[in-house]
Amino acid sequence: MENEKIEKLVTEAEETRLIEAAKLHAESVEGKEMKGEELMKKAIQSVTQTVPVPEQAEPNSIQNPLTDYTAQEPEEVKRKIEDLLQIAATDGIVRATEAAKHASPFILDAFHDALAAKVYPYLREKGLFK
Repeated sequence: MENEKIEKLVTEAEETRLIEAAKLHAESVEGKEMKGEELMKKAIQSVTQTVPVPEQAEPNSIQNPLTDYTAQEPEEVKRKIEDLLQIAATDGIVRATEAAKHASPFILDAFHDALAAKVYPYLREKGLFK
């Protein structure tokens, strides 16, 4: 069930771009120090800055998407991050990131962290990311 949600969250084209971006980051001086979710977060950031907005995907819902450090934040902040993840599931990562850019830097960063926490294990399980 969880993989089905992630499959809806990341299109095949986005998946390919994320893997390529992660490889590029891993080869960079800065990236050699990064592992796992941190590398995926950087890949998401670079892909969402350079990719045209895709067509709308099928609706989906992400459950319990928040990272540990957001647990102590006000409900409004948590709700905004969850809303952004829902946008990613329905409209794609690029559109969700565009919406997140209009929020605070904290929300943008927390959104990237939550997204990376969901996408990285999925891609690793598929054998597409080490």
